Amino acid sequence: MMPGEHTSHPPPGGGIRLRYEFVIAARLSDTVVAAFPELKVSERPGTGTTLFGPVTDRAHLDGLLAQFSDLGLELVDMHRLPD
Repeated sequence: MMPGEHTSHPPPGGGIRLRYEFVIAARLSDTVVAAFPELKVSERPGTGTTLFGPVTDRAHLDGLLAQFSDLGLELVDMHRLPD
């Protein structure tokens, strides 16, 4: 390894952690928020709710998207956050 280089190590339990932000069109109830314990919540006055946090792999991301759909939540934006 050269000076100044670094490696990233996967978190305990495996998988690479990426951070994502999901913007939902509505304000979420406490019950719905509780369905996503790995995500933090930020209310967007007049525009809905932002959920953000770590996503361990593609299966986890797909599971979150399916859960949004199953709960009838309208996902209006989603993007990966910078490391």
